[in-house]
Amino acid sequence: MQSDKRLSCSTSHNLLAKQIPANGEYTKLQPTTNITSDGDSSSCGSYASVVKGMPSYSNDVLLKKLDNILVKVEEESSATHLSLEELKEEMKDRYKQTKQQVEVLDNQVKTMEKNFEDLTIRVRGILQNICTSILNPQVIQRSHWKSYWQEQIKLLEEFRSSRSKSKQ
Repeated sequence: MQSDKRLSCSTSHNLLAKQIPANGEYTKLQPTTNITSDGDSSSCGSYASVVKGMPSYSNDVLLKKLDNILVKVEEESSATHLSLEELKEEMKDRYKQTKQQVEVLDNQVKTMEKNFEDLTIRVRGILQNICTSILNPQVIQRSHWKSYWQEQIKLLEEFRSSRSKSKQ
């Protein structure tokens, strides 16, 4: 465990002590110093003390690198934010479209329910007339029995044609 801390501290110091080219690109350079610590982990010091112990030109290069990283993170953050805003707007638009489609379908269902109710009332009336005429043919049909049934057939045909028009 003790050697791990020394290795970590030594590695951090070595990485910070590397010469970084002025163009800001990392290269496979060897550290200029190879400081190893034989003491406990406190002898390594904090990151801040390691940075303070480095030459100032290295600090400037590190700051430039960090600034470049922060700029890239900010750019990605802005791009992500814009993408999320676009997604949000698209979802709102889709929600509005879906809501309108649901309203149209709801109106169609209400119309179909009304038509079904009208059909049910007509069919019940016709069935009641049929049953009544079967029970007492003399009262309902009398001498106009043919015109009565023609009228019932005409009502059914009208309803069927109105249903076929509403489906189109």
